[in-house]
Amino acid sequence: MSVHWTVGGFLQPTKILKYRRLFARTQWYSREELAAFQLSRLQAIVDHAYHHVPYYRDLFRSLKLTPADIRQVRDLQKLPPLSKATARRESRRLTADNASRFRPALHRTSGSTGATHEFLLDREANALEFAYYWRYWNWAGYRLGDRFAELSSVFFSREGFQHTPYVAQPITGRLLLNSLSLTRQSAVAYAAAIGRHRARFLKGLPSVVGALARFLRDMGQDGPRLQAVFTTGELLLPSQRVLIEGCFGCPVYDSYGQMERLVAISECPERRMHVHSDYGLLECDDSDGSAPGRTGSPQPTCLGTSLYNHSMPLLRYELGDCIELDEPGLRCACGRGFPVVRAIRGRVGTSLMTPDGRVVPTLFLVLRDVVGIETGQFIHEAADRLSLRVVASEAFTATEQARLLTLVRWHVGPSMSIEVARVRPEDLIVEPSGKLQMIVSRVEAREGV
Repeated sequence: MSVHWTVGGFLQPTKILKYRRLFARTQWYSREELAAFQLSRLQAIVDHAYHHVPYYRDLFRSLKLTPADIRQVRDLQKLPPLSKATARRESRRLTADNASRFRPALHRTSGSTGATHEFLLDREANALEFAYYWRYWNWAGYRLGDRFAELSSVFFSREGFQHTPYVAQPITGRLLLNSLSLTRQSAVAYAAAIGRHRARFLKGLPSVVGALARFLRDMGQDGPRLQAVFTTGELLLPSQRVLIEGCFGCPVYDSYGQMERLVAISECPERRMHVHSDYGLLECDDSDGSAPGRTGSPQPTCLGTSLYNHSMPLLRYELGDCIELDEPGLRCACGRGFPVVRAIRGRVGTSLMTPDGRVVPTLFLVLRDVVGIETGQFIHEAADRLSLRVVASEAFTATEQARLLTLVRWHVGPSMSIEVARVRPEDLIVEPSGKLQMIVSRVEAREGV
C-alpha cells in the first residue's frame, strides 16, 4: 500500500484535515468506542452496497438478508467471502450505480499473487490514505513538511526516467531514489543524495532498503543518520531490520496494506503492530474453514472490508495473507486501543538481483501493463537466466508478448536471458497455503535482498 506524495495530494486540504482530525481522536478511543465507531461505518457502507451495488443487492436477496440484519460486526459473517477471482469476474456488478458521484479513479494492480485486478477508488480515498500515513508516520516523529527519501521503482519505470538516479520534489519534501539503478557502486551516491537532501526519514520495500544498507556496509560506510525508516509491501525479516537499523542508526517502522485500501496495519513506538480499526475492518478466521461459502483452509483466512470506498465497496474480500492477532484484551503500552498483531505471514520479498548487480523490486508489476495476461510467475533459474510462466487469454498476442519482453528487459538489463512460456494455472508453483509465489528464486539467497 502506498500514498503518492504529489502536489495533487494537497488539492483536497479540507478532506485531508477532516480525516486527520478524525484519526487524531480515534486512535485514543477505548476498545468499546472503537468497536462502536467501526460498526457505524460498517452499517453505512453495507446500506450503501445494498441499495446501489448490483452484486450485493442480489447477494443479500439470495440470502434473504437486509442491511438491518447487520447489527454487529460479527453479523457480517452471514455473507460469504469475496474471492479475488470473483471480484475480477464481477467488477461491473461490484461498481455502484451512483459511482460517478464519488469521482472515482480506476486502479489496476497485479498484486503479490500476480492476477490482474481492476478496481475503483473514490477521489476522497486519497485524502483518507494521506491522513492515515500522516498519523502512522507521526508515531515515528514525522511532521508534515519534514524531508524524506523514498526508494521507488514505479516512478522510474516511466519512459525517459529509467536511468535517472533521483528526483527531488521540493513542494512535498520528497527525494525519489531510483531503485532500478541501485547497485553496490550507486549506493554511496544514493546515501550522499539523502544527506544533501537533509532527509530525516526513508521509505521503501524491506528488500530494497536492506540491499542499500548491505551495499553500504560492504563498502565500509554507514548510511546518513535518520530519525526512522518506513518499510512496507513485503514481509520484513528480522535480519533486514537489524541490518537497516544498524546502517541508518534509527528504528524501522513496518506496515502492511493493500492497493484496494481495505486494511491498514503499522508499527508503533512500542514495536508492536496495530490494526487501524478506524480505517478498515479485518477478520482473521482461524476456524476449520466452516465460514459461509468456504471449504477447508490450511491456514487462517484473512478478510478485509472497506469502511469508506463507495464507488466499489468490497465486503469480506480475501486478502491472501495470514495475519495472527494477539489476545483480544491486550492493550499496548503506547496507549492506543487498536488491536495488536502477533504476526503477519506472507508477502515474502519479491526482489531479484540482476547479473550487473542491480536489485529489481516488484518485477511482477509489469504484468498489469500487458493485455491478455491473467496471471504469471517469474522463476529466477540462475544468476543470468529468468523464466516467465504466464496464464493468458487469446488477447495475449505475439505483439503483447513482445511488449512483455521489452518491459522485463527494461527492468533486468541486457545480460539476463529471458524465456516466456504459456502455461495452465496448475503449472504454476504455489505455497503450501495455496498462494501463488510471484517470484521463485533458485539462486543462492543473498543476505539483505
